[in-house]
Amino acid sequence: MRKPSKTLKLVTMGDSLTQGGVPPEYRIENPNLYQSFLHRYLKKEGIDVDIWNLGIGGQTIGQIVSRLAGGLPADIVSILGGTNDVWHFFAAMKDHEHEIVEGIIEELTRGIEIVKAHPACKDTIVIICSLPPVGNVKTVLPGMIDTVNQANVEIEALCAQKGVIFCDVNKAMRAEDEKKYAKPQLVVLDGVHFTPEGNKACGEAIARTICHVILK
Repeated sequence: MRKPSKTLKLVTMGDSLTQGGVPPEYRIENPNLYQSFLHRYLKKEGIDVDIWNLGIGGQTIGQIVSRLAGGLPADIVSILGGTNDVWHFFAAMKDHEHEIVEGIIEELTRGIEIVKAHPACKDTIVIICSLPPVGNVKTVLPGMIDTVNQANVEIEALCAQKGVIFCDVNKAMRAEDEKKYAKPQLVVLDGVHFTPEGNKACGEAIARTICHVILK
C-alpha cells in the first residue's frame, strides 16, 4: 500500500497511560505522552497523523469504550485499556480473576462493534493493544502479572476472531523473565505508569503496528 496522501485521524483511547499525566489534548514532543513518540515515528515513515488523545486517568475498559463513539469517525482507532480493571479489582476478586479478564474481553468486543457499526468507519483500522506489563514492585500484588498475561492471551485471540489488529505493547515493554514483568526502567515506582522510556517503547510499538498495516 502507498503512503497516505492525506493526514490521517488517529484516535487513541485509554486511561492515564494514554492521557499521560497531562491535559487530554495532544502535545507534540512531550516525553510524558506515548503519542509524542508515536507521532515522531510515523512522521519519519512519511505518515502524517492528527492524534486525538482521548485518555482519561483511572478509567476501566468499560468506561473507555463508552466514550469511543465520541471520537468517531476516524481513520485509525487504538485502544489501550484494562490495566485499571486488574489494578483496582484484583484484591477484591481473589480466586475470581477470570471474571476480570472476561469483563475486559466483553468490553473490547463492544468497542470493536461500535467502530464497525459506524457508517463512516468502513475502512477504519482498529488496533487493540495488549495490557502493558506491570513492575515487580511492592505496590503490585502477587498474581496480578498472571492476570495481565492471561488477559493478553485472550485479547490476541479476540483480535484474530474479529479481524482487527493486535498490537503487543506488552512484549515491547517486558523483561525476559519467567513472569514477564515490565523492564524496570520503563515504569515508575508504582509499577504501572510509564517513564519517558516507557512512553517511547509503547508509542513506537503502536507506530510499528500502524506502519505494518499501512505500508505493507
